Amino acid sequence: MSLKDQIFIEKYRPKTISDVLGSGKLHLEPYLKSNSLLPHFLFYSKIPGTGKTSLAKAFINDLECDSLILNSSDDRKIEVVREKVKIFATTLSSKQNKKKCVFLDEADGLTKQAQDALRNVMETYSSNCFFILTCNYLNKIIDPLQSRCMKINFADKLDKKEIKEFLKSIVKEECLDEVLNDEDLLKIINMYFPNIRNMVVFLQRVKFNGNLVLEEIKHGDMFSKCWGLLKSKKVGQLRSLIKENNLDVELINKFLLDQTIIEAKELGKNSVVNLIRIIANNERDFAMGVDKELIFICSLFEMITKGFC
Repeated sequence: MSLKDQIFIEKYRPKTISDVLGSGKLHLEPYLKSNSLLPHFLFYSKIPGTGKTSLAKAFINDLECDSLILNSSDDRKIEVVREKVKIFATTLSSKQNKKKCVFLDEADGLTKQAQDALRNVMETYSSNCFFILTCNYLNKIIDPLQSRCMKINFADKLDKKEIKEFLKSIVKEECLDEVLNDEDLLKIINMYFPNIRNMVVFLQRVKFNGNLVLEEIKHGDMFSKCWGLLKSKKVGQLRSLIKENNLDVELINKFLLDQTIIEAKELGKNSVVNLIRIIANNERDFAMGVDKELIFICSLFEMITKGFC
């Protein structure tokens, strides 16, 4: 068995776009029969693991076109665009009447110089080659590139029921039926949503580590306790709960957003607005690389004083 067959995220990566989760694929299906009219695409989502790379690779597989696949966080300099991308884009396709594809994964890792050069290549050779770009930070992609692409936001295209069925198929295939039930799968989904990759990695950890990993599923219940303590304004107990159970504050932050939306009517407009603002500020600070636990604990005091007004 190859290493690729042992790694779940590769073993269960969709091979065709019909297997891809979410509605993002609906934007691509019409082009399967009209390759010559293919535009450039930009798949984005601030959260990794939402299916951007999987859809791009599945689309290329379905088209059966010549392709150049690069990870832009590794190949990020202008020389890559000039020496690899441009040369590939200028050569004729080996498939009659089919455009070639350049897939630049994590394109937000490209330098501005490289993006400027890429803009000209995309425009000049669009009749021969189309581009797929993926990114987590849309603001790091220059406007001229964005304007040349059909943009698809992946974080908004996922459905929990569909994800659950996908995870159940893995559970069945890996003979984990007696270990994980439907309730466990829902907790895993709520813990990591919308990061499907993390969910699949979790299942692999269950496969090889069993009960040690299953303890983490209890975190879903812990998050509910966190919400209750926050509403009761018991910061001390909440902080102890987080530390004693080594809870991921980034996941808790996302859970608090979900709960705020679910209980919006009960909380009232002002509380909802204040809580979402604080939670959004946390996400921004997390992305900047600050101490997550410190920022989150500080924000709890602000949630109590301004969020539940």
